[in-house]
Amino acid sequence: MRDTDDKTRAADEWLDLSTYLPSITGFAQASELLNDPRLKADYHSLFAAVGASQGRAGEAGKRSLLNLNGEEHKRLRSKVAPEFRPRSVDRIRPFAHNTAHSLFRELPESQFFDFMGLFAKPYTERTTGEYIGFPATDLDSLTSAIDQINEAVGDLANRASDFDAGCTELLDYAIQALIERRDRPTDDVLGHLAQLIATSEIDELFAANLIVTLLSAGLEPTILQMGLIVEEFSKRPEVWDMLAANNDLVPAVLEELLRLRSTNQGVVRSIDKDVALQGVHFKKGSQLLVNIAAANQDCRRFAKPDSFDLAANRGSHLAFGFGPHHCLGAPLVRAQLQEAITVLINEAHCPRVINVHSKTGTGLVGPLKLIIEMTSRK
Repeated sequence: MRDTDDKTRAADEWLDLSTYLPSITGFAQASELLNDPRLKADYHSLFAAVGASQGRAGEAGKRSLLNLNGEEHKRLRSKVAPEFRPRSVDRIRPFAHNTAHSLFRELPESQFFDFMGLFAKPYTERTTGEYIGFPATDLDSLTSAIDQINEAVGDLANRASDFDAGCTELLDYAIQALIERRDRPTDDVLGHLAQLIATSEIDELFAANLIVTLLSAGLEPTILQMGLIVEEFSKRPEVWDMLAANNDLVPAVLEELLRLRSTNQGVVRSIDKDVALQGVHFKKGSQLLVNIAAANQDCRRFAKPDSFDLAANRGSHLAFGFGPHHCLGAPLVRAQLQEAITVLINEAHCPRVINVHSKTGTGLVGPLKLIIEMTSRK
């Protein structure tokens, strides 16, 4: 793979070969490769390797934005992207703010509780459901299918049938919801997708897959990220109080925390054509891991990569990816996190972590349970 000792030493600064796939750890190299059309997102093949793509939902997943590439991906993404631009997403903010207030008032006062179960999960589910266009009662009925999918993904080799069953249930529900919106337009994601289907700009299967993705692959990262952020705040009560005095700083602080500790640890890409990067050659047909966590703490990009420092670590990060597959829902996630944290910092003193049980690995990480103490300011 490498040509000379000099190239070997240079590559060691941004390439890790000790992992199960070559791991890209440098920020500049990760950004370049994520934007390279020769690298493809190919989740269908990854699932097929463990037998999780044989059912109806697995086959339908080929029409997912997570799996499409090239001109077809570009065309379809351009059709649905307006629904996820910051200006469009702003319509969820009042609902998100009120939901955060309501959930905060229900939290136990002066005793320990699981932040993930009592706040992060219901808040994310309700605000995402509202934005998509699902009534809270409908979303409640789909929770078991969503949980089934996310649990199965962690053990696809043994739970492929569970994955397929959960995806099929969500797929059927999404298709029925889209059909209902054809005659009853609504100002939400479902309503806008239904209109795009009616004008033949997108097909029904693609639209249904987008809904399934938002409910399965979309919910868990936001929930975990919120837990990570609260966990990080608990180490920095002075930052929490600073934000309570100046809410305008919330977006900037959250961006630095997203960089410092992202739930998204990395993404796998398949190499469609031979690629050479700074003297290192990657062959067609192979795969590599773009290590998001390592790239976000690259000392050549960030002055104090291991520290929380708004002044030293200015610049974009890769928590939401980069290039054609940059997270479509990133503006929605940002709005959800900003509204929730703003409510919490204004209503409560900085949380104190009592215990945490976390999900680990090379995909998504973050608290599954986060036992905290949080007392009201009032």
